[in-house]
Formats: sequence, C-alpha cells, structure tokens
Amino acid sequence: MPEADDQAPVAAAACAGAASDFNGDGIRDVAIADPEATVSGIERAGLVHIVYGGGKGTLELSQETPNISDGAERGDEFGFSIAVYDANLDGCADIAVGTPYEDVGTLKDAGLVHLVYGSPAGLGQGAVASVGLRQGSDGKLGGGYEAEDWVGYALAAGKSVTNIPFLVVGVPGED
Repeated sequence: MPEADDQAPVAAAACAGAASDFNGDGIRDVAIADPEATVSGIERAGLVHIVYGGGKGTLELSQETPNISDGAERGDEFGFSIAVYDANLDGCADIAVGTPYEDVGTLKDAGLVHLVYGSPAGLGQGAVASVGLRQGSDGKLGGGYEAEDWVGYALAAGKSVTNIPFLVVGVPGED
C-alpha cells in the first residue's frame, strides 16, 4: 500500500511551484488588476496585466483573451478582485478573477469568477485554459443567480494545512 505522501499531487515537470509563478519557470510573476480599463473600445470592461518575471514578457488578460470568456461587455469590471493560488496543484500558479458586474442573461450584475490556469506556456495556454465559476445548476457555487448578487466582489485563496487548495468567493448581494 502506498504511503500517504506517495499519493500527493506532483508538480508538472516544467512547473517549479514558486509562489505567483504562472508559467512555471521558478520566477515570480506579477498580476495587476485594472477593472476600469477600456478593452477593445468597451469602457470599464476591465483587464488584468500580467508581467512574467525574468523579462519574459507581458499579457493583458481580459474577457477578450482567447479561451477565457465569451467577450467583454461595458461595465463588467473584469479584475475587480483577484486571487492567486495553485488551484490544481500542478506547480503553476493560477488566477481567479472576479467580475462582479457581469450580467447573466437578463440578470444585471449577477457576477461571476473566471479561474484561469497557469501552464509552462503561460496563463490560459494549458489543456484546460479556464473555467467560469457560476452560481446555479453547474454546481461550482451554491445558490442561484439573482440580479445584483455581485459574485466575485471579493476573492481569497490559498492552501489548507493538509495542502488542499481553496477559493473563497464574496457574494455581498446574495439573499
């Protein structure tokens, strides 16, 4: 029978496991939220500036970034909150991005959270680029969508003492 340590997730070969390291090269990267940025001419759509450490370039992460979302909308404020952690324990940091003013169908400002995975090629470039964490039937977040829930208004993330990653999502408008 394998020891408990033998069953722990193992970092991908190219991901060094450094904190805030989105591309797994062992050098910390920086995320700068800019929720009121204009994206593709759309006011207050929001974006997150990523600066890869060691002079390895930059990325403007928005709802217009391929594999992230279905497009930016006026006033969404993508990046209103961010949290960096290794959600899938692969050794590359991932980023949760709150978009509390996202409209869902006809529900104004219901909000959502994008979880964008890091990989050796950078954010959003792995086999699974991102997932949208929504309330309701998909089971990712409890409750159901309502207007002005503001899902993703605040985010906090980390690992428990038993090395289990967690993400706490603020929903201040939830009834």
